[in-house]
Amino acid sequence: GNNHGDQPMMSLSVPALLLLFLPMVSVVSVATNDNTFVPCSSLDPSLPWADCVFAAEPTYGPLPTTGVRFTTSDARLQALFAHAETCASHNTLELAPGFEVLVEGGGYHAVWLETQPMGGATYGVRNLRLALNNQLVFMRTQREDGRLAGMVNTNRSLPPDTGVVHPTFSYPGNANRSMLQGFYMATPAVDVAWLMSWSGEGGGVRGVAAAGGGNDSVADGGGGDGV
Repeated sequence: GNNHGDQPMMSLSVPALLLLFLPMVSVVSVATNDNTFVPCSSLDPSLPWADCVFAAEPTYGPLPTTGVRFTTSDARLQALFAHAETCASHNTLELAPGFEVLVEGGGYHAVWLETQPMGGATYGVRNLRLALNNQLVFMRTQREDGRLAGMVNTNRSLPPDTGVVHPTFSYPGNANRSMLQGFYMATPAVDVAWLMSWSGEGGGVRGVAAAGGGNDSVADGGGGDGV
């Protein structure tokens, strides 16, 4: 498995490319038994980790269609490719109703900032929705002070339909040891923005944006506007 880093690093902001449009994502608090969970966009900057309500909307779209075709006369290689595609397609996790992300492998109940923006962007040629969600999951769990979660878990004690997730900003068990930061998101986010703007005719632009506190938006432009 991947050895997820835990050393402190300088906090880097989401790429300036993704700060073009700043409307709010509105989420209400959710009460479950004796607990009330606030929206992830309202997390107290002093918290090293917390449970919060994830904003599954807006989803944006329609997104460009992507796909990969591979054919070979080698039957065994073709079968291996098909098997690999099937296995990869099952590496998904529903964080909130209607909001799936790509995880590193079967059995994971979390996404890590150091790997999964890149993992999503790489998979974007097969599933652009997952690629976008793997960026949005960190944008929408960003603390009010701008810090990105190093890891976002599901809350396995609650049903998935509650939309409650567990972003972690410090190394689990050590509140004073900060997790990795935004460098790992910068290039993959730009790659996904490019895929979202792609069309076979070379026209049409769709841009993804994010702001501190978990705000994000998409804007369409016809002549070079947006990203």
